[in-house]
Amino acid sequence: MDMSSHQEEEEVVSHGLKENTCQVTCQMDDTVLMGVQQGQPAPPLLLGNLGSIQNIVLGQNTWLDDEVMDHSQALLRRQYPQVGGLYAVTSLTQLTSFSSPAQGFVQILNVFGNHWVTVSNIGCEEGTLNVYDSLGINNKHDFCSQVVSLLQYSGKTVWIGWPHVQQQQGWSDCGLFTIANSLTLCMGGDPGKLCYDQKQMRDHLFSCFVDGSLTPFPSCERTPLPEVHFCDVEVYCTCRRPYRIALELMVECGRCGEWFHDQCEDLQPDDLISMEEYMCCICRVTHMGKYGK
Repeated sequence: MDMSSHQEEEEVVSHGLKENTCQVTCQMDDTVLMGVQQGQPAPPLLLGNLGSIQNIVLGQNTWLDDEVMDHSQALLRRQYPQVGGLYAVTSLTQLTSFSSPAQGFVQILNVFGNHWVTVSNIGCEEGTLNVYDSLGINNKHDFCSQVVSLLQYSGKTVWIGWPHVQQQQGWSDCGLFTIANSLTLCMGGDPGKLCYDQKQMRDHLFSCFVDGSLTPFPSCERTPLPEVHFCDVEVYCTCRRPYRIALELMVECGRCGEWFHDQCEDLQPDDLISMEEYMCCICRVTHMGKYGK
């Protein structure tokens, strides 16, 4: 298997074991996503008492928290049942995937605990998804890994695009732009064609909460920039996610040539060192079906 096209560090292979090799063209960082590392996404919940979030939504220079974002996604789920995704932000981890990734989805994600973005495959070609970010491009390795894990793409490479969207003024309004962009996508629109009135966004959002329905944020049309920044990420294993350097090991199947994460195959490092050739779970089933052993 030729894996040299996207290497950024020297590859070391011993008994089919892969170590210290970067397989994506994204920038590297030392941030590790905390919390539960695998599981199923959960639907967001509507808040019964808006008073608990009123100060957060209407306060100037306040960062919207997960309760606000999930209440927004719960409204979008109710208004646009045909759109996939829209899961509770706290239920999404680096190893979480959607149950029906082929469906067009919209999902709000938290980036390293201090920033909100919208991820969607609506209007994208197969194996491609877009990140709508009001602070520019964040192609850190851990973030890219989290994003492509949602797609569960059966191919070898996932392309992540960053369309040009309106950039926020200040540091605290990313959640407002994320909700506005998510609503625009659910409505079938293009966030890149809109310029929101940032000064009115907080009042508008809380008014929507009071009415129990999200409506388009005050905006005017603009001419979108055609260029889109892309980052390509190679995915492996039955889980169809990347290789996370320093966090896991990978082993190559001697039959099909695919690479697998040790955790997905329930392997220990000693197991890999002692075996002459590894056969993945898929090839083992095929082998037993063909030869009966």
